[in-house]
Amino acid sequence: MPAALGFHPRRSLVAIALQGKRFVFHLRADLPAPEYADECAAQLLPPLVAQQPDGVLLVAYTEPEPSSDVRGVDRLSADALVAELRRKLSQHDIDVREAVRCDGARYWSYDCDREECCPSDGTPYDIESSSTLADAVFNGLEVLPDRSAVEQRFHGVAGARRVEMEAVTERMVTEVLAAGGLDVEDEQSWDHGRLGRHPDLLRAGAAYVTDLLSELDGERAGSLSDEDAARLTIWTLLLPVRDLAWSYIDRDNAEHHRQLWTGVAQRAVSPFEPAPLCLAAFACWLSGNGTQARCALDRVSEVEPAYSMGTLLTDMLERCVPPSAWRPFDPAMIRSQFPPEAEQQSA
Repeated sequence: MPAALGFHPRRSLVAIALQGKRFVFHLRADLPAPEYADECAAQLLPPLVAQQPDGVLLVAYTEPEPSSDVRGVDRLSADALVAELRRKLSQHDIDVREAVRCDGARYWSYDCDREECCPSDGTPYDIESSSTLADAVFNGLEVLPDRSAVEQRFHGVAGARRVEMEAVTERMVTEVLAAGGLDVEDEQSWDHGRLGRHPDLLRAGAAYVTDLLSELDGERAGSLSDEDAARLTIWTLLLPVRDLAWSYIDRDNAEHHRQLWTGVAQRAVSPFEPAPLCLAAFACWLSGNGTQARCALDRVSEVEPAYSMGTLLTDMLERCVPPSAWRPFDPAMIRSQFPPEAEQQSA
């Protein structure tokens, strides 16, 4: 489960929608107090039903209890939420294939009470020795300690590192403007709506993004310099260039783009934060990491609440649109909307 979520869940319920034996969708919720189990289950139900699953798995995560004779608050909360969600799913003819509670060292089945199979003291497990988790980490998947660590990833650069990135970004702004035949005075009133219509600037941005992203691989995604990260934050402030960058993200390369745009977003400074955060969120969602997508979009809502791409992606997540529903758009189609070179020469 940590490999699927990207972090180790605590005091949580994870619900997994199945099609056959495939995991097609998952969601996670904090365990509510027992008296709010019905309300929480009602909120979790619609996105699960929307997947039209063959079945659902429920995994509750609680903290260890002082003794097997004491039912702690976590366990009471888990028991109540599992029971309520199971009941509501049954009303939609959705079968809960298995429901278990885990405390980090042992797990208990809600469906089996045979001592020889599922002992009352729980069945020991060791997540650190999981071959699935080890394989995921070996293949480049980072599993963070908890959800707060995921949130922290998108909080933005701070302290001395922020001062450093502000200086790098200032230098790159001058370079970007020069690439479009503009001078530094245009930076003083950075109107990206106006600059986004400047033909030379748009074509320079398109060329840069195409060169960097058209053959993106894991090595390149993970070794982006501060200068290139700053360039991307600046170029994607221009909406046509941002959309071109967006068009390069598909299901086959989403993990590489998640790595790249998360790294860019972590180094972005004002006013260049929303676009890389949104591109990171989209790549996270398309690669199946809804939690990271949500954390990136929460940050967008802090820095620019009305940013349209952030609003669109937030709506997609809230409606639980599955990544399989995404139909990518062709970078060539986006590039065709940029002013042709002949127009620039005659301008």
